[in-house]
Amino acid sequence: MGGHADTIPQFLATLPPDLRDRFTGSFLADTSTMTPARVRALAAPIIRDWVQKSGQQLITRIRQEPPGGLAATGLAACLTAVRRRAVHTLAVPAQGVVPGFACRRCGALGMTGTGCAHGDSAAFAVPDLIEEIAASTLHDGGQVQAVPDPPGGIAAYLRFPLSRSDST
Repeated sequence: MGGHADTIPQFLATLPPDLRDRFTGSFLADTSTMTPARVRALAAPIIRDWVQKSGQQLITRIRQEPPGGLAATGLAACLTAVRRRAVHTLAVPAQGVVPGFACRRCGALGMTGTGCAHGDSAAFAVPDLIEEIAASTLHDGGQVQAVPDPPGGIAAYLRFPLSRSDST
């Protein structure tokens, strides 16, 4: 949020508690002389810090989950979670490409072209499986966050735990 030193606290006091809790930071600005470029420059460090902090919180939350809980780490576990539409928040690496496969009929994703109920002939290569997992997560109403080094190379915080049969 940008504004005058005395108006920012006043404005924050008028917000409902749930919005006030989401407040990330502010910068001082003379609104009569501010340009969009200057707003971006002043807001950039606040946004960068928030992204870094929220990524660290997500990774901590995933690492603190007990086995069989609300976390999936590694490509195979994340693929299973995506197939079950269990992903609440997907932690993807900031860089990297992993080739994989998708089914032409049902869209199932995999590391190999085998294993889909529609048979191997329905599989086609996708250039980046992580991108496909991210798109599927977003399509199912989940969130995706790029982080520097997710556990297992890719990880997810889940909506519900996967059963043992889901993990195999």
